[in-house]
Amino acid sequence: MTELDHSILREYADSFRTYGDLTNKVWFMGLEEGGGGSLAQAAAKLCSWKDSGSKTVEYLSGPGADAGVVNKYFPPAGKQAQLQKTWSNQLRVLLGIQAKELSNESVRLLQTTAHGTAGGPTCLMELFPLPCKDAGSWVYDKVPFDEKVDVNDFASKKSYYEAYLPKRLEIIKSILSEHKPQALVCMTWSHRNALLPLLGSHESLDLDLPNCNAEAIIGMFGSTVVVICTHPAARIRGSRDQFYFAIGNAIRARVK
Repeated sequence: MTELDHSILREYADSFRTYGDLTNKVWFMGLEEGGGGSLAQAAAKLCSWKDSGSKTVEYLSGPGADAGVVNKYFPPAGKQAQLQKTWSNQLRVLLGIQAKELSNESVRLLQTTAHGTAGGPTCLMELFPLPCKDAGSWVYDKVPFDEKVDVNDFASKKSYYEAYLPKRLEIIKSILSEHKPQALVCMTWSHRNALLPLLGSHESLDLDLPNCNAEAIIGMFGSTVVVICTHPAARIRGSRDQFYFAIGNAIRARVK
């Protein structure tokens, strides 16, 4: 395994990785990929990525996916998959867009066969590139600093956010302009103010769910419907399932 250093950090952070193709019609963007609970865990992931060719596109299932991945979300034949909290709620949005019935079995089928796949309906990406256990964790300050660069963007999570947010927003605007997906759903409520310029005119999305405190904003980027909403991992009062399904219905009403 390659040893983690600042050159790999920069290469990984400067790439724009997706699960699924950018030609897929519905994009989901989270804050950052899970993992990175320890420096050893982060090093294993980033160095494995480097050793396997620094791929920018991977697939969760289907053709091109890592056939060796067998876990509770992608179990062996004959076993029922457990619904992953973020993916399952992304897929409830998709069911709303597709005007299909909301059920856990429909979500389960999409999760195991269609989400983030080659030529499938969805593409998954992150606002920030480096894997982190949660919003408050940061292990990359422990990576030995590369004296070939003047500034250590990874000295703290704050400095990393400040350095990479403008870069990532420019990439997102560029790929939106090029690929023109039907919808981009940003599950990044804590960074909504940075994302609002993508939307131009926008409005709060009233989903008529009186017992639900989750929030959403809707607008357009060219022909793409863009929603910024509460992340599924956040504490939500009321029906989480109905909230994300209702977002999908709202997107469907605006898709041209």
